[in-house]
Amino acid sequence: MSKDCRVAIDCSSLGRQWTGVAHFTYRLTQSLQEIRPDWDFLLFNGIGWERTLSAPSDHHPSIRFWREIPFAYEAWRKVQRSCFSRLPRSFRPDVFLVPNHLPPAPCHPIVPIIHDLSHMRMPETHPKGRLRWLSSLQDAAASASEIIAVSDFTKAEITSLLGVSPDRISVATPGLSPGFLPQNDARLAPVMDRLGLQSGTYYLCLAAQEPRKNLSTLIAAHKALPTEFRRDHPLVLAGAAGWGSQIVGAHDDMVREIGYVPASDLPSLLGGAIALCYPSHYEGFGMPVIEAMACGTPVIASTALGLDTASGDAALRVPPQDVAEWTATMIVITKDKHRREACIQRGLSHASHFSWTETASVVARVLERVI
Repeated sequence: MSKDCRVAIDCSSLGRQWTGVAHFTYRLTQSLQEIRPDWDFLLFNGIGWERTLSAPSDHHPSIRFWREIPFAYEAWRKVQRSCFSRLPRSFRPDVFLVPNHLPPAPCHPIVPIIHDLSHMRMPETHPKGRLRWLSSLQDAAASASEIIAVSDFTKAEITSLLGVSPDRISVATPGLSPGFLPQNDARLAPVMDRLGLQSGTYYLCLAAQEPRKNLSTLIAAHKALPTEFRRDHPLVLAGAAGWGSQIVGAHDDMVREIGYVPASDLPSLLGGAIALCYPSHYEGFGMPVIEAMACGTPVIASTALGLDTASGDAALRVPPQDVAEWTATMIVITKDKHRREACIQRGLSHASHFSWTETASVVARVLERVI
């Protein structure tokens, strides 16, 4: 297609820290620009429109305060709605690509990317402001030209819960970003020193502190480990403080909360872990799973169906609420060298199949059909 093809992309999630959606939006937009250099892209940054793609902030802002203000979420959405509507008159998009469920303001034709429908399956795990915002998703899905899901599971959820025909839904799984590869001592040492960790001794959970992530089960499983073994293998909780978060690691000094970790440190944090433990109740994909595998780190993931694509046949799967099984599997992945090595090799092979170029190619074909 010629440069007359004009695509507007909602990149407002990039105004926040490197969340999963921000990561997806940035890498997808970057890859679309690379594979379609003749297309004309205009990007909404949250407060205005621009042509330059900016990476998400690697600084974790303090957002707890804002959550305490009634209707702050709605107020910010109203600001974004006004800014989004001020599209330059000289730019009339052929299609709007929306990587975060819903656009800030009505627009047409629209291609939304839906990551999961946890707000419908588990509404109790979301703040009320987010639920109010997502309440119009069904109407938006019905009027969308086409829809993109991040996994086959999410596609099935969209059909089941939103009533959208599967013929209108394409699947574009997230890719694997640069830097996620087996880490050597030179890469590991600076991050381990800065975080006060010792490579090869800790279990890692990389997830926002939200009820859906099920950190309480993992903490209970770790607490059930033999005392000496547990002391030698602490549990490290990394991730931003999400909605409904608590000081979950305050029980003892064998559970460490390190909070938000800059994206540049994630490969080393993952690569230095005994295993990534991902006990989530519900996911649309589960990006940390393939990132850990690519770094040569075994993965223990819950049996939540949304983790099937990311886990493949490479992760050890445990029911999300089975504390005893989580404890037993943590011991196995540490002590059974043959099982561990098999997980590592299968994980490296599985992670190699995920590419942002392929993700962007699927999305580009959808946009071409709509245009």
